[in-house]
Amino acid sequence: MNKVTAGAWRWLRANRDWLPAVVVLACVVAFWIVGLVGGLAMLREAQSPMATLIGLYFMLALIAVSIAVAVLAASDLTRRIATRRKSQHR
Repeated sequence: MNKVTAGAWRWLRANRDWLPAVVVLACVVAFWIVGLVGGLAMLREAQSPMATLIGLYFMLALIAVSIAVAVLAASDLTRRIATRRKSQHR
């Protein structure tokens, strides 16, 4: 095992409580990347206007949920970082 892998495992063991928020943020970033790459393909395809409208509303709902989840995960991470810094300075 090289130094980078060993360091990553050491960080994961020391920060297990951070893992859910980090995974959620990574999933949201992956969702946005996939959406940017392939989401506009739906608009290029020939579909009925109603199907396009329903698809756009569905995408809008997913975007709103992803933003809310990302804000919650980021606020959790910033709270954990702030409490860690506060405890280290004492």
